[in-house]
Amino acid sequence: MKKYKNTFHRVNITDTNNLGFGIARIDGIVTFVPGTVTGDECEVKIIKETKSYFAARLESLAVASQYRILSDCPVSVRCGGCVYRHIDYEYEKQLKKQYVKNAFRKVGIEIDVADTVSDSNISAYRNKVQYPVSAEGEIGYYANHTHDIVKCDNCLLESKNIAPISSMLRTMQHELKKGGVRHVYIRSAEKTGQVMLCFVTKSEKFDGGYEMTTKLLNEFPSLRTVIQNINPAEGNVILGKKNRIIYGDGYIEDELCGQRFKIAPMSFYQVNAGMAQKLYEKAALLADIGDGDTVVDLFCGVGTVGMSVCRGKKCNLLGVEIVPEAIKNAKDNAKLNGVENARFTVGDANEAVPEMADVVILDPPRKGCDERLIATLSSLSPKKIVYISCNPDTLARDVKRFSEKGYTADTVYPYDLFPRTGHCEAVLVLTEKAVTEK
Repeated sequence: MKKYKNTFHRVNITDTNNLGFGIARIDGIVTFVPGTVTGDECEVKIIKETKSYFAARLESLAVASQYRILSDCPVSVRCGGCVYRHIDYEYEKQLKKQYVKNAFRKVGIEIDVADTVSDSNISAYRNKVQYPVSAEGEIGYYANHTHDIVKCDNCLLESKNIAPISSMLRTMQHELKKGGVRHVYIRSAEKTGQVMLCFVTKSEKFDGGYEMTTKLLNEFPSLRTVIQNINPAEGNVILGKKNRIIYGDGYIEDELCGQRFKIAPMSFYQVNAGMAQKLYEKAALLADIGDGDTVVDLFCGVGTVGMSVCRGKKCNLLGVEIVPEAIKNAKDNAKLNGVENARFTVGDANEAVPEMADVVILDPPRKGCDERLIATLSSLSPKKIVYISCNPDTLARDVKRFSEKGYTADTVYPYDLFPRTGHCEAVLVLTEKAVTEK
């Protein structure tokens, strides 16, 4: 049997997947080549061989694709976060539309997929960063598929409010090491300019924490709160359950869809506020909420989606979220915006479903919805289910499950909240299938 590992091949890249890998075929076997794009002709070396596919490394480029551009980040290949950094942005939007279409085809659903919506802001849009800190106090990002830290002096995705704080933290290596800091978490409010800084430590002991905080506050008046998060657990979960406020109130405030929102460190809030507003405006159009409707917002976070969709409507809003801190924010946000017809409760959105709903809003994590939730919601027979998803694959799977319960969707709308990365947000509305008279 022929062995392919460590062999060299001249290939044509015929497609690009959502991981930013170019796709070629060698003797009929699918071959994934990072750093390439549809239309490239190149020399590659096979570095992994399996029965169903090869993984190869780009050795040299013979003919560059029309979709190829020069990456403007010196560490993008090692970091692996911006998988489309070497690809023309217009083509990236096409790839994301195709990604959504392919996800539905895999589960046997043919659905109209709209063009990917973007505000063309592909840099400095990210309002949240989480930096791992090495044992020596160096901060950066983990290299792709490793725990090796890649130092990055100027991440092109992070907000302009965050970048100077990140830069100063890189000069505080000794202090970070002394304090036993495991991660640095920074969140910025786009409209208000307020910034939250969170030091994640393994133990409650935080040597030099107040000194570091004072140093940063003297330089950055935009810092509204500084928090120590304690996470003694091993593993990939960054934040622990316990927070200790070092400075400020423990939250920042931002404005979205004409409303003001408090955001705490544990609370979910979209990382691209400008595109989130476009997405929520679309969700409101799809929901088409009427006066008197009961709207159930599951996985509601700090209440942004539900309150944005229900804004100006005489309806009743119920939000459910498993994170108590987020529900506290949601209740505060309802008062902050004068929303009297909203209730928010702590609970597992897969289980804490009310007995009736006219419109349901879903915005689950990447794993999507539990089958029990789909069965329960279908039995309530809401007029509409608006589903916002950050994972086209689980969205397609869940739409198929809803279709088996009598719901259908005509069009899915991709929204690019994560330019230059492989992630894609999407929204659609599910309605009950028309019953054919016998």
